[in-house]
Amino acid sequence: MIENTELPQYEKCPAYGFRKNLHFYRKSKKISGRELAEACHISQQMISKYECGLRTPTPAVLVLMAQKLGISVDTLLLGENECCNDELLA
Repeated sequence: MIENTELPQYEKCPAYGFRKNLHFYRKSKKISGRELAEACHISQQMISKYECGLRTPTPAVLVLMAQKLGISVDTLLLGENECCNDELLA
């Protein structure tokens, strides 16, 4: 039997990583959806839509989210292990 090791189509989408990262960092920092929403001047429902992959934030909201979460926008979008480093650029 041949195993299918290819990722499902939704996991290939860059927004999939963002929504997972947003949920992970928000929970790990113990920040509620409401608290993050207030810091970003948006509704709590919008945070939920971002985490569900139904909407994507504007660049300005991305910056506010990253600041509130204490991480870079790169980390929020790509995750810690996906960011560029000197080895990749060499």
